[in-house]
Amino acid sequence: NIGERFTSAIRRDLQNANDIEITEWSARFTTDVIGNIAFGMDCNCIENPKTDIRKYAKNLFRIDTPLQAVKFFFTNSFPNLSRRMGLMMNPKDSADFFLRIFNDTIKHREENKVERNDFIKLLLQLKESGLLTANEMAAESFVFYFGGYHTTASLVNFILYELALNRQIQTKLREEIDEVLNKG
Repeated sequence: NIGERFTSAIRRDLQNANDIEITEWSARFTTDVIGNIAFGMDCNCIENPKTDIRKYAKNLFRIDTPLQAVKFFFTNSFPNLSRRMGLMMNPKDSADFFLRIFNDTIKHREENKVERNDFIKLLLQLKESGLLTANEMAAESFVFYFGGYHTTASLVNFILYELALNRQIQTKLREEIDEVLNKG
């Protein structure tokens, strides 16, 4: 569904312009996909790039000053000491936002008996077996989002760039996709 919305939105965007900012589109697509998997929610960034999740996610990756760079390095290198000192790698408002949406998703699923085959289901199974606490589940979900977002968005950019440059690869990929879809 997300892929289809992505394709439709880009087609619509191309009707209004000769070119598009693919880096922004990749980020919106990736936010929708990873947000769906990590938090079980429809982020709707493809249709609305100004959603809260995009705003708070951008803060996670922002290092504007040398002090922020030192803090990022320090908290990554010395996590136990950083915790004792009350230093957080991520901005508090972003961390609070992601914790809240995760907790809201868990509460909704447990109250409404929602079943989905996704990352949150695995986390809930680990919680039920006593292997994870609620905070550890939220942390795992956040790490999944944080670790997957930038890498996936960058990979999508590189793939689209290579496909744009190489018509032969484009054709081969299309043939392989058609072949797989025709088998199903």
